[in-house]
Amino acid sequence: MGEHSRRRWGSLRLAGRRCYLGRRFNDEGGTQVRQAAVLVVVVCALAGAALAAGAALLPAKNELLGGGTIGMHWVSSPKAGHPDVSYTTIRVDKKTGRSLHLYGEWTVPCSGRPAVTAVFDTVVPLKPDGTFTGRGTLPATDLIPKGMQYSFDGAFTSPTAARVTGAATFTFVENGKSSRCAGSGLLSSTLGS
Repeated sequence: MGEHSRRRWGSLRLAGRRCYLGRRFNDEGGTQVRQAAVLVVVVCALAGAALAAGAALLPAKNELLGGGTIGMHWVSSPKAGHPDVSYTTIRVDKKTGRSLHLYGEWTVPCSGRPAVTAVFDTVVPLKPDGTFTGRGTLPATDLIPKGMQYSFDGAFTSPTAARVTGAATFTFVENGKSSRCAGSGLLSSTLGS
């Protein structure tokens, strides 16, 4: 490098991240170095935009969302209630926004009897990418003597909407008769605030 060469360093802050870039000027033009510096700026801008877009999917603290599904045909069954209606609510933690409380009432098909509504609630972590998963077992009762296993996966599609899909398995006992109840993909809905 000649005596007229000099190096300048700069930085660019995007979405809380600092991207460094260097430029070198000299008497010989330095075209490749300037092109590399422009490439670094473009890559940093794209990375910052991707980080900002991911953060945009997270809900606000204390956000309340709810939604559900209803069957395609009217079901008139006074003893069974409304076996074609399922719903879910989500409340995001009001202090940190890093966990959520999920409450589900999901219709589960059973063998030899009308569907039964599985009811559960749980608190699970909310991942930085807006996804969440949970599973658990409800304790045994007279109606579900072996308890109930449930699981779900969900993702926020915007700060005010999420998709949740779940499964539940249990044995239901009524009037001395046992029925095996199981379902997966039970709820795939968009919840909104």
